[in-house]
Amino acid sequence: VQTCALPILPWPYEWQLGASGGVPPYRWQTRFSLPKGLVLTSSGILKGMVSGQVEPADYPFEVQVTDADGQTATGAFLLKVLP
Repeated sequence: VQTCALPILPWPYEWQLGASGGVPPYRWQTRFSLPKGLVLTSSGILKGMVSGQVEPADYPFEVQVTDADGQTATGAFLLKVLP
């Protein structure tokens, strides 16, 4: 999993997560909850718009990616939601 700094929200958002090594295709899933309004697709796209009900804060989360051979890797990210 290639980790990186993620932009500050709240506006419509779309970000393709990346992985290297292993055997494509990759399947992605979150290991912790994302802020309300965001989803991670199985193809590794983090997208959506943070709900107005989400408190401004830092939201750590982890993703797990699984390759075609069933090998897994995880990565940690931090989303910063501003008012």
